[in-house]
Amino acid sequence: MSRSFYQFNVYDTNQALNNITYILTQHGFKNKIEKNENVWRWGMGFLTAPKYIRIDVPQDHVIIISAWIRPFLMGEAQIDDGFVGIIPKEEMKSVIRLLQQNIR
Repeated sequence: MSRSFYQFNVYDTNQALNNITYILTQHGFKNKIEKNENVWRWGMGFLTAPKYIRIDVPQDHVIIISAWIRPFLMGEAQIDDGFVGIIPKEEMKSVIRLLQQNIR
């Protein structure tokens, strides 16, 4: 399992979660249960890799976002600068940046 992790320290946890939900919904993510995990998924995976975000709240005022893509016939790939899945990774980076700007 190869995922990217982003930790955010927030003033109001509930408001930050509401903002995350709003942003992800506006960008076409759907909340689903996959492999016993509550994740936000964007895309079907036919033409580009589906994109995933998982949100964890380990303690009040802290939100950890896990992000990854799942290229066709491959396992999970973290959101890095590698060549595999470069277009979906760039799309995910823009969503992560938007979250970062709006949930602090």
